[in-house]
Amino acid sequence: MSADRVIDTVPARFARQCVQGPDRIAVEDEAGARLTYADLDRVSDRVAAGLRARGFAAEARIALILDRTVALPQAMLAVLKAGFAYVPIDLDTPRDRLDSILRRAKVAAVLTSTGIVRQIPQGNWDILDLAALGHGMHFVPESIPPNALAYVMHTSGTTGEPKGVMIEHKSITSFVEGASALYPLGHDDRFLLFSSTMFDVATFDVFAALLNGATLFVASTKTRQSPASFQELLRMHRITVYMGTPGILEFLDPDKLPDLRTMPVGGEIVAADVVNRWQKGRIFLNSYGPTETTVAVVAHRCIGEYRFSPPIGRAMPFHRAYVLDENFRPVAAGTIGELCIGGPGVGRGYFAMPKETAAAFVPDPLSPRTGQRMYRTGDFVRELPNGEIQFLRRRDRQVKIRGHRVELDEIELTLRSLDAVTQAVVAVIDGPNGHKSIHAWVVASAGLAENWRDEIASRLPHYMVPAEVHQVEAIPLKQVGGKTDLEALRAMLDQNRSIVGKPSAGQDRSGILSRLMEDVIVPILGHERFTYDDDLLNLGFDSIQIIRLCSAIERTFEIEIDPEEFFDHPSPSELARHIEARIQAHRQ
Repeated sequence: MSADRVIDTVPARFARQCVQGPDRIAVEDEAGARLTYADLDRVSDRVAAGLRARGFAAEARIALILDRTVALPQAMLAVLKAGFAYVPIDLDTPRDRLDSILRRAKVAAVLTSTGIVRQIPQGNWDILDLAALGHGMHFVPESIPPNALAYVMHTSGTTGEPKGVMIEHKSITSFVEGASALYPLGHDDRFLLFSSTMFDVATFDVFAALLNGATLFVASTKTRQSPASFQELLRMHRITVYMGTPGILEFLDPDKLPDLRTMPVGGEIVAADVVNRWQKGRIFLNSYGPTETTVAVVAHRCIGEYRFSPPIGRAMPFHRAYVLDENFRPVAAGTIGELCIGGPGVGRGYFAMPKETAAAFVPDPLSPRTGQRMYRTGDFVRELPNGEIQFLRRRDRQVKIRGHRVELDEIELTLRSLDAVTQAVVAVIDGPNGHKSIHAWVVASAGLAENWRDEIASRLPHYMVPAEVHQVEAIPLKQVGGKTDLEALRAMLDQNRSIVGKPSAGQDRSGILSRLMEDVIVPILGHERFTYDDDLLNLGFDSIQIIRLCSAIERTFEIEIDPEEFFDHPSPSELARHIEARIQAHRQ
C-alpha cells in the first residue's frame, strides 16, 4: 500500500462525489423512487442528525431492518455519518435468529419503517422510524477516524450462534479504491443492489457505486426470485456492473445484456462453461474473499476458453495473499498451504468474541509495516507457476451454499436441540448440475415431530435448513479412529432412492403430472423420494432449485411461470393442475 495514499472514511469519500456531481442520480428503486447525490446527502444528513440526537455512544450499533428501496442506502449512509455502525438484517430472518443478532450485537436501536415495526422483537433497544427521524434538525458533520467501526455483519458460527464480523471505514474505502482501479469503475456505471444486505457483496454494490459517483439501482425481493424479471431489470435499467454468485447466471442470456460490462463473481466455485458463456466482451473476474476481509480481495481476470474452474487469482490492490504452512511460513509454489490475507480489508475481528478473534486474526509476519494483522481463511490453496492462486478445499467443516458461508456445526447443534434428538450429523451432498444440498442424519428416542422443519426454520436462515433429515438407529463410525463414517451415511441415502408412489392413469389423464415428476422434478432433486401430493418445499427446494424448476417447466410445457406461482401450488399434483389450466388458457 502506497505510503502517500489518503485513507479516509465513507462519508468523506461520499462528500467528494456530492461536490463533483450533485445532480447525478445516486439511487433508484423499482417503485420509481430516485434520489440525486444532493438529495441523498440531504436526507441522510437528516436521519444522521436524528440518530445523533438520541445520545448513543460512539460506534453504537444500529440495526437496519428495511424494505429493499432507496431507504436502504440512505440508512447506511446516515448511520455512518452519525459516527455509528450499522447491523444489516434481512426482513425474512427467522425470529429467533433476529433476536439473537440484536442481542449479541448489543444494538442501541433498530432503524426501520412503520409497516415493519410489529415484526421487531422488543428488547433493550430503541425502535426508530427512518421516515420520521430528524425532521427540523440541522446536521453538523464531526470528525470520524478511518479506523472507526462501520458495520457488523453476521455469518454462521460453530457455537450455534451467528458471529458478528466488524469492518471499519478504512476497509471499505480501501477496498473500493482497489476495485475501482482493477476493474475499472467510474461515475458512468450503473450498479445493482441484488444481494442480501447480510451478504458482504452488498458492501460492493452500495459503496463501489456511491463512492464513485455512479448510480445504484435497488432490486426488490420479488425480482430477486425470478430470472426472467432479473434479466429484464438488468436490460431495461442498463446495469453495467454486477457482482454476485455464479448460480443465477445459468438462467440468464449474456447476449441480451450488452450493457453489462463488468462482472466479478464469487462465493462459490464457478464452472468453466459459465465462464466461457459470460466472459466474451466483458470484464469477468473469478473473485475470492471472506466477510472478514470486507469483500473479495483476490481476483482472476477470465480471458479465453476454460476447461476447468479458473483460479482465484492474485491479491487486489493494497492487499496481500499468502500461502503459508502451519508456522506461518511461505510454502514453495505448487505446495498446498493455508491462504492468509493481509492489508486494509482485514476486519477488526468478531464482536464480543475475543477468543475466536485471536485465533483467526493473527499478527502478519510478512507485512512491510509493523503491527499489522492477517486473516486466516481456513482454505487450502496452492500457488500456480504463474503466481496465481488455486483454491483446493476447506480446512474445517465450513461450506459454501449459494455463496453463503455455512458452519455445519451450527446446524448440528440446532438439530440436537429438538425434542427427542440425541445425535445429529450433517453433510453436504452433491446433486445434479453441481447443486449442493444439506442432509442430516439423526438418532432420536422417538419419531421426529412433523413440524421439525418449522422449528429449524425459526432458528436458522433458509439456506441452512437441511433439504432432508433422515432418522437412523445409529450413526455409523469408522473402525479406525471412531469418527463418523460419512460414506456409510451417503450409501444409506443412495439405497433409498425408490419413488414412493406414482399417479394412476385416472389421476393423470393429461400426462402432465407424470412429465412434471419424471422430466422436471426428479432431475432437479436428484432422487425420487417423493409422491405427487408431497409439498416440495418440505423436500428442501431452495431458491436456486425453485428458479431451476420454473425454467424447466417453461422449457418442457412452453409456458411462463413465476416462482410465486410455485409457492401457491407447491405439490406436484397442484402444480400439474395449474400448468394444465395455464396451457388451456393459452390455447383459447
